[in-house]
Amino acid sequence: MNTSKQVNIMIGVVLVSILFFGAYMLHESSRQATAKEDITERVAERGARLFVSNCRSCHGLNGEGHIGPALNSGSFLILGKDNKEGLPPTPDGEATDIRNFLHNTIACGRNGTFMPLWGQRFGGTLSDTQIDQIVTMITEGRWDLVESIGAEHDAAAGTTAKDVLADPAGLSGVTQKNCGQFNAETAAPYRSRNPLAPATPEATASATAAAGGGGSDLVGQGKQLATSNGCVGCHTVTGVNSTGPTWKGLAGSQVALADGSTVTADDAFLTESIKSPSAKVVKGFAPVMPTFASLTDDQVKALVEYIKSLK
Repeated sequence: MNTSKQVNIMIGVVLVSILFFGAYMLHESSRQATAKEDITERVAERGARLFVSNCRSCHGLNGEGHIGPALNSGSFLILGKDNKEGLPPTPDGEATDIRNFLHNTIACGRNGTFMPLWGQRFGGTLSDTQIDQIVTMITEGRWDLVESIGAEHDAAAGTTAKDVLADPAGLSGVTQKNCGQFNAETAAPYRSRNPLAPATPEATASATAAAGGGGSDLVGQGKQLATSNGCVGCHTVTGVNSTGPTWKGLAGSQVALADGSTVTADDAFLTESIKSPSAKVVKGFAPVMPTFASLTDDQVKALVEYIKSLK
């Protein structure tokens, strides 16, 4: 075999090797992405089962809120690179903060509320791995899994929503300690987050108005604040009492207080109840409402206007 043929054979072998390696790398990238999706799906499914077993009695059958605040609101979504909304992915630092917030809240409970400490390190029943599985389900927004698994569970057990959802009167007590760094005020930025809103000037202006930074629609601002600060997790707008008295029809009504007195739920009463809740405890309800010191006077006014609109 002459030198020219040897060179041609070697070049051919090199080219074939390059093509083979390139094809392998393209397939490997796709394989890794598929494997990651499969793992995330399994983890989210386990988190959904844990939510059905431990969380939905207080947070609602599908996370829509009951005694505890709503979790199925989009606030905690972490968007991947190729999300179906076509929006920019959640920055790594922000995603880590959200996961840490949720893990801490579940593990440590929330002082002054009915949220207990779930972490095994603090006397609860869930391991860190199990808590991370619930966190994955929430940040992936897999409430479809919660709905299907819950329906399957209820059908097998013969239970209904009335059997599943907890009655505040039957709860053992308010959590009196907290191992974490979050409270109602420090949690507000996470609850008010909206990853699905495009970062446009209009969206920014709307968010500023909802936060109390301007705008004339006080009722709309108040409604947004009630959601972002977790108010509607304890106060319903349906006329049915929950952890706290329902807001529907509250404004202008006669309210019996725990000290035996009766007051009219006017603007002054509603304002003081938000800013200094321990001073105005309604009869029949435990004094568990936190003080929202971070709210400005304009934001409190917006909340009062929203409550008044529910007459």
